[in-house]
Amino acid sequence: MSTETVRSYCPICVTEVDMPVDIIAGMSAAPELIADAVRVAPSGAAGWSPAEVATHLADTEIVTGWRLRQILAEDTPTIQPYDQEKWAAALRYQQRDPALALESFAAARRANLELLRLLSDAEWDRAYVQPEYGRQTLRIKIQHISDHDLAHLRQIRGG
Repeated sequence: MSTETVRSYCPICVTEVDMPVDIIAGMSAAPELIADAVRVAPSGAAGWSPAEVATHLADTEIVTGWRLRQILAEDTPTIQPYDQEKWAAALRYQQRDPALALESFAAARRANLELLRLLSDAEWDRAYVQPEYGRQTLRIKIQHISDHDLAHLRQIRGG
């Protein structure tokens, strides 16, 4: 990735992960970096294909947007988990248009970043509960998403 990263502990992943030093800049760059990687990636890798990853990222960004809005508008909401493998099967990731997925990812990301850029420090520290991770802050959720981007970028690139 062309943005500078740092190793940091993620309480959601429960391990050290790579995160952009500037989360907003990294998240802003991710859609274009991922689109470029999908365009040149071989399709025969193990696991999800680059096109399926693009669709997953588009769906994840929609979910992130919903969760961001819940966390900002409700007091300590409980956000529901989802099974990404069931989504991939039920939502036909193998048959979906990767170009449309990349456009959707970029558009949803821009809308989410617009909100994130407006937040006060106190809003970044708003809490939520997710059954599998317990009580966390919006800041942790967004840092986790930035790592999620990097992990899938590496996956697409074969590394």
